[in-house]
Amino acid sequence: MNEAKRYVEQNLAVLSHFRNKGSRIWGDATSVYEFLLTHGVEYQGTPWTAFRGSGWRRMKPKQCFENSFKKAATVEGLTYCEGFAYAGLISVHHAWCVDEFDRVVDFTWRVSEVIRTDQTEWAYFGVKFDIEKLARFSRGLTTWSVLFESDLYRDNVGVGLLAA
Repeated sequence: MNEAKRYVEQNLAVLSHFRNKGSRIWGDATSVYEFLLTHGVEYQGTPWTAFRGSGWRRMKPKQCFENSFKKAATVEGLTYCEGFAYAGLISVHHAWCVDEFDRVVDFTWRVSEVIRTDQTEWAYFGVKFDIEKLARFSRGLTTWSVLFESDLYRDNVGVGLLAA
């Protein structure tokens, strides 16, 4: 199973358990996990060598949301994705792009001393957003990330921002 998707499922199960026991959960992310499980897609990592000669370069470390948003907005054929990703340590909230063949194009992560796992073993689980709709929605936000933005889950706004 995709480790990033498993992480989402486990977090939703834990939140549901405590909510069913009567706990009030500060910062309850249930809507985020439910949205991902309803609309999310599993992706497998793609070796960076698959894009050799394309002119793409790695971008700023630790700026995955900004990096991916900017690339999806400026490069034909790339779609912005946000969700969770796993590269051999733990699943983390992350953003990446996919190309027209649904191959992951991760402009931020690199194989390093910390991440030693082969890129084809990296697991991604998230949703594709329409970059033009997303840009209009995110105006005025103080972050590049939108997945944990509460307005995304009001009146099915998030569903309207998904890429076809």
